[in-house]
Amino acid sequence: MWRGGPATSASGTYAALSNNFDTGVGGSGEHWNGMTPRFLPVSFQMRTRTLERYGAGRLPANHALQDWGITYDELEPYYTRAERMMA
Repeated sequence: MWRGGPATSASGTYAALSNNFDTGVGGSGEHWNGMTPRFLPVSFQMRTRTLERYGAGRLPANHALQDWGITYDELEPYYTRAERMMA
């Protein structure tokens, strides 16, 4: 819960943000801006694309980089459905 004054920066007050501070209970669940961007198709294949671009020798031996195990195309219908429900 924010009880301070308006947000400030080195150059002054963020007047545009002053109405985004609320005193309700619930955190971001009470004041959610509805931004739900999709991951890009390349996000689902980070390991594969990194290996293709840089080779296996560029990754440390104990790295945790891996692909998602699902493709963007498989997930896309669910993105579309969720966007329609939240629109």
